[in-house]
Amino acid sequence: MRFRRTKGVKSIECSYRMVNSADYAKNYVEVERFLECCKQCPNYNTKWSCPPYDFDVMERYWNAYKYLHLFAVKINLADDVADSVMSPEEVNDLVMRMRHQSYLLASRWVFEMEKENPGSVALDGGHCDKCKRCTRIKETPCRYGKGIHPAIDAIGGNLIKTAEEIFGTKILWIENGKVPEYFLFIVGLLSDNENIKKDI
Repeated sequence: MRFRRTKGVKSIECSYRMVNSADYAKNYVEVERFLECCKQCPNYNTKWSCPPYDFDVMERYWNAYKYLHLFAVKINLADDVADSVMSPEEVNDLVMRMRHQSYLLASRWVFEMEKENPGSVALDGGHCDKCKRCTRIKETPCRYGKGIHPAIDAIGGNLIKTAEEIFGTKILWIENGKVPEYFLFIVGLLSDNENIKKDI
């Protein structure tokens, strides 16, 4: 898959792991805990990809598939960007550019895998932004039917623990405008197919 590296990026590392979905649910999923976290987000109850849901996420996702294929993209920032202090506007611009970079890699990969493995479901990174204004605000059905693609943490997955224990790295955060050395994005594919394409 070809892509253009965005401004401010030094290098990109991609990693793949496969785990048993039942084991992942047992060791990494905390639905109620992360539901409370989601309630603090402005996307809560305003986007169909985000909580609250009118179904049991354990039954619809974690208990419904045999395997969870995880794909992580670590975006290492350029030396003049990493550890710098930015204004709120600059931070927002940086985050948007890094999200776009992650889309070019992680999101496109997981949606491609969903198409190649019928019956599987893609778990995207972050909230859905296909539409400028989600129909959920007006309490009307999603324009894309029932094909929502929630983020792993939106359905209870602990991404901090996933990063540390499964990928051997950490999720870093922007604190008081100080930019971290890298951004880490993790997406997943729930599937009954054990063997999928593991690279991009």
